[in-house]
Amino acid sequence: MDNAALTLARQHAPCYIYSRKKLTEQARLLQSTFPGFGILYSVKANPFPPVVQALAELGIGADAASAGEVALAARCGVKRGDIYFSAAGKSRRALLAAWDSCHLIADSLGEAERIGQIAAERGETKHIGIRVHPAFDMDGGAGGTSKFGIDIHDMPRLRELLRRCPVDVCGMHIHLRSQNLD
Repeated sequence: MDNAALTLARQHAPCYIYSRKKLTEQARLLQSTFPGFGILYSVKANPFPPVVQALAELGIGADAASAGEVALAARCGVKRGDIYFSAAGKSRRALLAAWDSCHLIADSLGEAERIGQIAAERGETKHIGIRVHPAFDMDGGAGGTSKFGIDIHDMPRLRELLRRCPVDVCGMHIHLRSQNLD
């Protein structure tokens, strides 16, 4: 940390000091490590607009956990096609608020049904992703139920529900574990 940053920290502690250079280096490292893959930033980790905007300028998309985070990402320059709204328990109001601003990821049967109802009311087919909770965990054991995604044993019910709704599944998100640093 340079002297100016140390002075600011001492004068305004506690505070956060961000390094655009370091942010850029880390984003580029991720992009070069995973060529051909889109990288998403979890907006809930730090919704400070200059951070979200800096990442958007580097081509990093947004993983939004609320309609407010979807709106923030859009205001900060994240492209509509690079914003993914994936959170357990999205309400009808939240879905409507984010409807035309992002990719919607259905996290439950009820949410898939709400999306289908809204699409039918609007007279359109909605392209969505689904978040699936698999029947295994990262440690090689059997997976249990989770608030994160549709349980794999509910896939036949989801398939039947989607046949009745103007919804087209165009992607799948699989959640295995949170807070995994290895």
